[in-house]
Amino acid sequence: MILKRLQRLLCLSLEGQPAAELIEGTALAWQSALGHIGPERLDKAFDNVEKTAQRWPSPRFILDNLPAYFVPTPTCREPTVPLLESDGKKEEIAASAKRTSDHIQKLRDFLGIDATES
Repeated sequence: MILKRLQRLLCLSLEGQPAAELIEGTALAWQSALGHIGPERLDKAFDNVEKTAQRWPSPRFILDNLPAYFVPTPTCREPTVPLLESDGKKEEIAASAKRTSDHIQKLRDFLGIDATES
């Protein structure tokens, strides 16, 4: 996948690009720097670079253009068993749901995840 994307970059004739006959070796070197990244995120990073690059990028430039991880906001569905409101369970469940939501938000903040993406 990295080789294919580097070949696409070659077609842009960017300043500082390697010779076409060196692209396979370049791809091997880049594989060690970028091989741990999932293909979807790596594709998006290359897409971003292809749109903006004026010079041949380094692997660091690809890393800088990776999209953020996205974790969808969990949604709750209506319970299939009716809640008993008379024994205080409703308030206990609401408090538990609030704590869970707060923990999820703290994790998002820590990981730098934008909850508004969908």
